[in-house]
Amino acid sequence: MRRLTRREMVIAVLCVLVCGAFVVRNLLSSGPVSVNAGPEARQRLLEGKIREVERLIARGPAYDKRLQQLAVRIGTVSSDGVEMSGIAARLESLARQSKVRIANIKPLDVQDSRFYRRYPVEVSVDGEWSAIAQFLYLAQDPEDFLDVERMKIDKYGEQVAAKIRGRVTFSKLRVKIQER
Repeated sequence: MRRLTRREMVIAVLCVLVCGAFVVRNLLSSGPVSVNAGPEARQRLLEGKIREVERLIARGPAYDKRLQQLAVRIGTVSSDGVEMSGIAARLESLARQSKVRIANIKPLDVQDSRFYRRYPVEVSVDGEWSAIAQFLYLAQDPEDFLDVERMKIDKYGEQVAAKIRGRVTFSKLRVKIQER
């Protein structure tokens, strides 16, 4: 049997400590009631579970209110066409503001999840580095909720102040509100 390296020894000691902490925590907490336990112990366990469920039910309106606040802030799902055209219009506005030329705007496939939808849009831009940096900065304004997913930048021209061509994929999340 070979001797453990220092790294393996540290990992083994950490595993033993974590397992020990887990065992001690379970011993100190009120563990599961055995089948042979008295009716008083089972009654206390059931009362504790009932109190926990009552606390969760009492927090329900607060959770609903917070969900509505987030939905208002982030926005809820509308039709794909409306979302994509809104994103494209906003990106064109930001490009004019930062003096960047948009060569192409290409909506990509909508990514659907259980609780949200992600609307990605790929944009090809041309301009000077400072203008593109300003465009990216303006696009990540908290009001817009546009995330930069991918970015590829190429330099063309031989001057020091050469133009830059970039391809950036922006995406926007929208929350799905599910009726109960």
